Amino acid sequence: MLRVLRNSRHFSRRAFSSSQVELGDRVSVHYSFESKTAGEIEKIDSKVDVENPTRPDLHTTGKPLPLLVGASQVMKSMETLMMGLKVGEKNSEILSPKQAFGDVQPDIRVPQDQIPGDLLSKMAPGIPILTQQGNVLVVRKVDDVAKDVIFDPNHPMAGHTVELDLEIVEIEKSDSLPFEDRLVIPVMETDNCKKGDGENFP
Repeated sequence: MLRVLRNSRHFSRRAFSSSQVELGDRVSVHYSFESKTAGEIEKIDSKVDVENPTRPDLHTTGKPLPLLVGASQVMKSMETLMMGLKVGEKNSEILSPKQAFGDVQPDIRVPQDQIPGDLLSKMAPGIPILTQQGNVLVVRKVDDVAKDVIFDPNHPMAGHTVELDLEIVEIEKSDSLPFEDRLVIPVMETDNCKKGDGENFP
């Protein structure tokens, strides 16, 4: 299922702590991605208020991004880089394309008869679409001859080596969060596990 993505929104909550960032904490963080590869987009900076209606995944508010560490709300590289930092501390790292926005992927073709009519009528080159998986696709072409729609699945920095900079603004420790907001970590019982075959299971 697809739907047109109009605007992105950040939700923030105040939190204060001098502790280090750990798994399950709720943090607010400023970030920037600076491309080390030639391309249309050179930098994404959360400290700058930029509204991009055609690329909502480039939208920044000028405010720090709130997130729950370990909940996969941001790329794994960001979570790893902020671990152990305190409020006011910064960290940076050069990321390969796979660590950042991925390698460049081929276009995706979707038959028009698989797209709801009211959505299909709104599609035009440059229109951003949000999938159920949370991915942003951009309409490249509505092909009325082949009766399909061609989407570009790539982030503008796909294929780029980037420098990621982080600054921790606020930390709220996991044990101070309301129960419904806490990170749920599944626990696997191993007492009764049997030895695997060495190939499919350890």
